[in-house]
Amino acid sequence: AKTAGTSVNVNFSLTFERVCGHKGYSYDAWRTNLRVRKAGGNVSNQTDLLALVPGLGAYSRARVHESLMDEIGFEDCDWISHETAYPFWTRFQVPLELHVPCRDPIDHLLSQCNHLQREFACDGDLVNETKKCLIEMNRFNRNLTRWSNFYMKCYDWRAGFDGRYLRYMSDKLQRRRKQGASVFRATNHGRGRDACLLTAAPSVRNKVKDWLVKSQDYYGFCNRCIGSKNDLFQHQRFPA
Repeated sequence: AKTAGTSVNVNFSLTFERVCGHKGYSYDAWRTNLRVRKAGGNVSNQTDLLALVPGLGAYSRARVHESLMDEIGFEDCDWISHETAYPFWTRFQVPLELHVPCRDPIDHLLSQCNHLQREFACDGDLVNETKKCLIEMNRFNRNLTRWSNFYMKCYDWRAGFDGRYLRYMSDKLQRRRKQGASVFRATNHGRGRDACLLTAAPSVRNKVKDWLVKSQDYYGFCNRCIGSKNDLFQHQRFPA
C-alpha cells in the first residue's frame, strides 16, 4: 500500500492490452476513465452497473472487487496488479516476474500514517507508534523469494510516477489501439511538513527504520534489492 500502485495500474490499463488489476482492466479502461474524470477523480462516486450492485460496497469498474477478479480469471493477462495477501501469487504455476515497488521506509511510514489519519508521536513508544500506521503488510512475504517459478525484481516507487516503469515495460507489453491520459485518483490527504519524524534526531529515525527492515519482510526485501542486480533501474540506495 502507498507505493503508487493505483497510478501504475490505471496508466498501464490505458496504455497496454491485457492489463488486469484491482484498479482497472484494459478492456474497459477508456470508459472507466471518462466516468472517473466526470466524477472529478472520485472513485467512490461511480455510476457504472457494478457500482450499483446492492451490498457490493465502494466497488466499481474503477475499483474491482476481488471476487469479481477471480470470476473474470487471469488466463489472458500479461500484467497483473492486485492489492491482496501474498498467497494469491502462489496460484500461478508458470514463470512469473514480480516487480515490487520500494519506497524509503520513513517516507512510506508517514504516508501510511497520513492515509489512516494517525499522528506519529516521537516521544511515545516508537515500535507501537510504527505498528499503528502499517497497512496490510501481508501483501508481501519472504516466502515469495523461495518459489522456483518466481523471479523477484524491485524498483524505486517514483518510477511509477515519472514514466520510467512504463517505458521499461513498453517493449514487453502490447500497446492499446486507443490510448489515453489517466485522471489522477487521490488516495491520501494533504500531508504537512511538521511530522516529527521529519525533524527527529537521526537516532530516532534510524531506530524506526531498523525496526521496519528487521521485522517486516517487505522492507527487508527492498533494503537488499534496491541497488542490486535485481533492481530494474539500478537505483542508488535510499538515504539513511
